[in-house]
Amino acid sequence: MASQGEYDILDLRDRLLDFLGTDYKAYPVQLEKQFPRILSNLVKLWGTPAFDAYLSGLIVSDRPDRKGFPPEIAVELFHLSSVYDSHSGKKAASGTGWATLDEGDLYKK
Repeated sequence: MASQGEYDILDLRDRLLDFLGTDYKAYPVQLEKQFPRILSNLVKLWGTPAFDAYLSGLIVSDRPDRKGFPPEIAVELFHLSSVYDSHSGKKAASGTGWATLDEGDLYKK
């Protein structure tokens, strides 16, 4: 694990807080402390097409050798993902997954 000293944490924090704007409470404090490399990558990728893929890869891994993040980090990543989606104009997924199905389609043959 890289130490915070290898990264300009103050610059990363300022940049991410600028991106977050009024959603500054979503700033990932524990991620900054425990995984500064990931924080650095998120800041570098913010606003690019690669951001979603990177964040998704952190949240859901297809590598069986990964043990996962501590709960506080996982919560911060999910919260950051939600804020990012709202900033980029994406709609959050609905509860059932059936929201895009027109009710009338159920009865068509």
